[in-house]
Amino acid sequence: MSKNTIKHYSMTGYGKGVCEDNGLKITVEMKSVNHRFLDLSIRTPKNYMFAEDMIRNKVKEHVFRGHLDIFVNVDDCRDKHSTLLLDENLAKEYLRVSKELEVLGYCQDMSVSTLLSMPEILRPAYIDEDEKLLEALILDATSQAVKNMQKMRLKEGTNLVKDLLYKIHSLQELVSKIKEYASVISEDYKKSLSSKLAEALKEEAISPSRIEAEITLFVDKASIDEETTRLESHLNQYIETFLLPGPIGKKLDFLTQETHREINTIASKSVDIKITRIALTAKNIIEAIREQVQNLE
Repeated sequence: MSKNTIKHYSMTGYGKGVCEDNGLKITVEMKSVNHRFLDLSIRTPKNYMFAEDMIRNKVKEHVFRGHLDIFVNVDDCRDKHSTLLLDENLAKEYLRVSKELEVLGYCQDMSVSTLLSMPEILRPAYIDEDEKLLEALILDATSQAVKNMQKMRLKEGTNLVKDLLYKIHSLQELVSKIKEYASVISEDYKKSLSSKLAEALKEEAISPSRIEAEITLFVDKASIDEETTRLESHLNQYIETFLLPGPIGKKLDFLTQETHREINTIASKSVDIKITRIALTAKNIIEAIREQVQNLE
């Protein structure tokens, strides 16, 4: 398999994007971990929640599986001079009440500084937000973050596939050994069993043909030909799957379950210690494969 054909992503990674314009700085960070489906958790400042759907759609263009935590941070360094507004009506109300209190005998000390310290007299004048500009900045920062995260996920995914291929080839070699031993062991076991039964039943009135038929039936039940054939098919499907575009993790997970099932059956049906040992070695490799495919998208 050419290295150029292997382009799959792991489900763990981190990416960051920053975009600035006219004193406004948008930072988007995202990290991803394993998950059966695509699950996005987006956290933005309250005034920027309108951008969540846009962020979600941008991420979905590139990511298909995994849990992602996405953080949007806004640093607003724009000039805010002359952005305080005076509530004139409220100021008049404070003055009216102070004069009424003066009539009742209280001291009138409502100076300008006192008035300005009263609640709600002054309030910030929010800068009119250019929503299209904000969307463009957030989208740009999000695109950068996704791109950087995907670079990390691709690098890890490529290494995972490379190691998985090595393990698949190792399994293919083990299956070849199992088939080689099984073909010899089947005949040897049949002869040995036939000899032992003939010795044990030499005084019984059972025809040699009947003994031979029963032995053949028993040996056929202990045969692992079907299991090794299916194993070879599964291992070939692994390699074919690596050549498919898009997410492959779920298919590999299914193949791993089926491969594990077949090697378990071989181990349980084996009548020879050499095959049993090979099957146990194969099971260990399959367990390692099971863990690795969980991290592929």
